[in-house]
Amino acid sequence: MTQFIGLQIQSVTQLSTHQTQTARAKIKPTTSDKQRTAVSESNQANQTTENGKDDVTTAHRTPRNSPLAQEAINNAIAAIIAHNNATELHDLKWAISINSVKELVSEATKSQRLVQKAIALRQDEIDQHHTHHQIEPNHNHRHKRKRTIRDAISLTEVFGTL
Repeated sequence: MTQFIGLQIQSVTQLSTHQTQTARAKIKPTTSDKQRTAVSESNQANQTTENGKDDVTTAHRTPRNSPLAQEAINNAIAAIIAHNNATELHDLKWAISINSVKELVSEATKSQRLVQKAIALRQDEIDQHHTHHQIEPNHNHRHKRKRTIRDAISLTEVFGTL
């Protein structure tokens, strides 16, 4: 009987050791591992094309407070303004909103806070533009399922000078 209990205990400890080893293999990477991965990815993202400019389409997002991200946001706002000024049909115009700007600059940054700050800095200009074109805050709802802002405004307008 004691031998049977001894075998039972031995098999339980072997099983728990095996489960511990399996659990260790499934441990998520630590913060330092993620930072090393992010650094290596950012090094790969700094590739340039034949003409010497950064290839924005394959680059990873930039840090939140990067001048590149801020410039991309300002270029996106300017591109929407230029598009609306050039377009005659009211239905083809776009309201300058956080979501529309985020969609255009998603290659550079996903920071909603940075987009909000840039829009707040240019709020008077944006309000004047919306008043001039009679664009209401919910104007972009008319585009749903028909077209995206990326269809209307090319990314070269946003990232052309970067």
